[in-house]
Amino acid sequence: MFQQKTLGGTGFDEANAFTVTTGGSYVLAGLTTSLDGDVTGNNGYVDYWVVKLCASQTFYADADGDDYGDHYVPFTTCTDPPPGYVLDSTDCDDSSPLVNPGVLEVSNNGIDDNCNGDIDEFGVGIENSAETLVVKLFPNPASSQFELVLESQEKNGNVEVAVENLLGEKMISSYFRLADKQLKATVSLAGIPEGIYSVSIKTESTSINRRLVVVK
Repeated sequence: MFQQKTLGGTGFDEANAFTVTTGGSYVLAGLTTSLDGDVTGNNGYVDYWVVKLCASQTFYADADGDDYGDHYVPFTTCTDPPPGYVLDSTDCDDSSPLVNPGVLEVSNNGIDDNCNGDIDEFGVGIENSAETLVVKLFPNPASSQFELVLESQEKNGNVEVAVENLLGEKMISSYFRLADKQLKATVSLAGIPEGIYSVSIKTESTSINRRLVVVK
């Protein structure tokens, strides 16, 4: 639906040219003889008049501060939005900053972490079985390090523990050794900034991922 807006006063007002700004607003230039209405500060019988009409945008409430907004709570304005509103409206749970389209899906937690309509699809295409690999990771959130406890059906073998950011970039990669189907290890988070990460645990036959929140 188009909106109509009339500008000017009781005199003669005429727009002769217009342009569109990079932000989507319209700038009109013309003449005016009005002394009232939208016209102020007339300096003579005929004045040049330049008017900028802003293009309104709809913003959405971002209650959990993750930069993804709730499409049920919109706010339309042609100026800056109030604090706590963003352009993106794709958050499916605005009460949790750990649930939004920018995070990795976590297996076996029953939550649609990345808001794509599917639950626990992360890891499809790789071996990922809670029956063959049991992982405990704590504390979470973590600061300087986290403890990893692993139980596997494999008796011995190497285990790679990798910490990856949301772009899939590997920040840390460490190797440990299974002993009699178990592993207890401390993984340092030195040099890792605050954020949400994926911890990948790979044995010689199985792989599983867990989400880790790092706070400083």
